[in-house]
Amino acid sequence: AAMPVNNSLNAQPPREYLLKIIELYNQGHFQQVLSKANELLNLYPDSFDLHNFQGTANAGLKRYDASIESYKKAKTINPHSANLYSNMGVAFRGLGDLNAAIESFKKSISIKPEQAEAYYNLGNTLNEMNELDAAIDSYVEATKIEPEYAEAYINMGRVQLNKGSFLAAISSFKQAGRLNHPGAYYNIALAFQNKGDFSEAIENFKKSIEIKPDFALAYSTMGMALREKGDLDRAFQMCAKAVKLGPEIAEAYGNFGLCLMDKGMLTAAIDHFQTTLKLEPNFSQGHLNIGKVQKDKGQIDEAIDSYKKAIEINPGLSEARSNLALAYLAKEDFKNGWPQYEWRWSNGNPKPTYLKSNRPLWKPTTRGTVLLWSEQGIGDIIMFSSMIFELYQQVEQLVIQIDKRLIPLFSRSFPKDIIYYPNGGKVPESAYDTHIPFGSLPTHFRPNLESFKQTSGPYLKANKIFSSKLREILRNCDNDYIVGLTWRGGSKKNSVPTNKAASLIEIAQVLSKKGVKLVNLQYGDTDEECKKLETDYGIKVHDVSEVDNFNDLDGLAALVEACDHIVSTDNLTVHIAGALGKKTTVLLPFSADWRWGVKRADSYWHSSVRSLRQKNISCWEATLEMLKTEFDFRNVKSASNGADQVIGGQNT
Repeated sequence: AAMPVNNSLNAQPPREYLLKIIELYNQGHFQQVLSKANELLNLYPDSFDLHNFQGTANAGLKRYDASIESYKKAKTINPHSANLYSNMGVAFRGLGDLNAAIESFKKSISIKPEQAEAYYNLGNTLNEMNELDAAIDSYVEATKIEPEYAEAYINMGRVQLNKGSFLAAISSFKQAGRLNHPGAYYNIALAFQNKGDFSEAIENFKKSIEIKPDFALAYSTMGMALREKGDLDRAFQMCAKAVKLGPEIAEAYGNFGLCLMDKGMLTAAIDHFQTTLKLEPNFSQGHLNIGKVQKDKGQIDEAIDSYKKAIEINPGLSEARSNLALAYLAKEDFKNGWPQYEWRWSNGNPKPTYLKSNRPLWKPTTRGTVLLWSEQGIGDIIMFSSMIFELYQQVEQLVIQIDKRLIPLFSRSFPKDIIYYPNGGKVPESAYDTHIPFGSLPTHFRPNLESFKQTSGPYLKANKIFSSKLREILRNCDNDYIVGLTWRGGSKKNSVPTNKAASLIEIAQVLSKKGVKLVNLQYGDTDEECKKLETDYGIKVHDVSEVDNFNDLDGLAALVEACDHIVSTDNLTVHIAGALGKKTTVLLPFSADWRWGVKRADSYWHSSVRSLRQKNISCWEATLEMLKTEFDFRNVKSASNGADQVIGGQNT
């Protein structure tokens, strides 16, 4: 249409032109809105609406400085427009000036109180400033004005979650769900997922997908919940569908990459992680995930570089820092590894709980009474307990809080005046002056490889009387060679192919020879596996009813002591055996845990432990062949010499 002629300084543009600009704005054509407003302002320089439109278009284009200048011009024309101040608040927030944004939203509300959107935007800004209670109050006002304001309920629920108000958050999300908003159930699912209730999370992801069948992010995140439950096949399917539905979503490619890792498809996994970085170059999780694959491929230096890139983008990414720590430690770079290892408090599933105490952390310059407390699995605690003697020598009194199953074993092994408390209760602060967690001991006592040597030998003591009794039970004749056996381990809920342990059947077939008695040291329910082994292969793994391998750790230590040799995957039993100084062969996956180093066959933690490592990812054939060679039982001599037994003509 031809431009109108302006014959008056105070003239306003025809309504039809303003309606056209509104239509363009609603369609998201911000550049066209800006061009049209600029063109008309040459004719109508005193038009409040045109300056306002100019401001909103610039804000839509994220030109917030220019946007605010336009609003200021509009303000000189009409200083009493509630809509103007609300728009200015959005621009100030985009610019990062949150105080000015809050002032603008409040001014808008003072002019026109019945503005649900102004309260909503005010709540968002207050949330950014971490004023959570005030943010919730603003969302409440928004929903009072507009009871069906689903986004306000959702954001209110998110803030309530940040406050730790789980039930209130769920209630808010359900209000949005009442309005059939897919984001409501998605956020409910995230809330349950963060609590570790993956079953409930999955059900709510399904509800969000029922409302929005193409909800790619819901498929992707549900895949991660299924992965946590160990349902790797369904997780793979969900994440594959998410990538198909949302090819522009970086997170979807990242999650699918994790599923590809689970299946051992490491090259494809890296391709997907690299796609996340193409879509979102500053996606720190993408670099972190690439580092994980590189670690699984044995490329430790490359993994370190990837973790560093992730940290450079997001210095607070705790998972990248803790993974970096483990990579350094795997390389035996303790100087860089132990400080980063302290990031374990911000990472993990479940995340370790830090001791709530008003007492300070122990330092080597302080003596007094120190509380040493456990925050990790029992295998880790046994491994780190090799430093108890050193800590004991530097303090006046040592108090230890550990799993009650370890107390009999530790009481026998360490100085008698150490005081023990079982986990689960609070040690009174009057009982100690300073405290330190087990996992922080190496920071002070293991600065280099040489420092491990003084306590890599036996430092735990089994119940000798009970151990002798168990050995008598196990030995039918003098030439019985007793091999204690475990084949499962770790506390991870799902075991991916890159780290999959060798099976009982595979290991037992190698060890089952004349004159050898296999003894079950595995904790957990093993009846079905052992029965199948005996029925299908004629190989018996003997159970010792006198010992509960899970609940009676002192008894388990005595049973380990009664054996001539231990063969195990990487688990708790390895650390018990190593701490007792028992000859042990540990079967390690290609990508082994940090404590075993990168290529070494010995253990700097336990001098009596030797490792046999996979040569190729997911393939145990060569490793089991090495085990067979080491256990050439044709040369097994009388077992009467116990732990000094010679196997295969060499001292192993």
